Amino acid sequence: MSHNDVRGYAAPGFEKVAEVFAASAEAAGEEGVGIVATLEGETVLDLSWGESEGKPWTSDTLVCVYSCTKGMTALVAQILADVQQRGDAAVLEYSNRYDDLDAQSIESLELTQAELKSAYEGLPAAQREALQAAARRVRSYHGAQHTATARSWSHTARPGPGRGAEESSGCGGGPRASRTPHRRGCAAQHVAGRA
Repeated sequence: MSHNDVRGYAAPGFEKVAEVFAASAEAAGEEGVGIVATLEGETVLDLSWGESEGKPWTSDTLVCVYSCTKGMTALVAQILADVQQRGDAAVLEYSNRYDDLDAQSIESLELTQAELKSAYEGLPAAQREALQAAARRVRSYHGAQHTATARSWSHTARPGPGRGAEESSGCGGGPRASRTPHRRGCAAQHVAGRA
């Protein structure tokens, strides 16, 4: 397969990226690759090259993702800055966008203690245990941070089984009483430290 076999879209001014993209993948011995890039909210590249399991590589080809934390960190930093600047309006916008809600007010995101308890009790035991473990680690980290106050410090979380994405799914660490209202739509609140 040659670098002329690139499929997809390159906005005007980005054609050279398409050439370099395929030539680099071919030279590295890749079987198939894809890239999507946006600039100021507009897609400027949506390219694929090669194959996966005998089929042409497309934007729907499933892959393992490596080294993606820099981009996600930048996205989270943008969301945090927006929430800091716009407050509840931004929380509402991100909750609707990422949690697939149609909330019209920040109040419509509030959950009662009964709703929280019911949702928590409806989780499988393994997920409840994972949420409890994650909450313990957050409390431990916060405690170490609080103790260190003005000093330079570091904290190492104890490794444990099942650490990862499954532990951060859901909106709470259990049906504990809270002085602040819990809200529907976890995405922006967790990012903004509101959950």
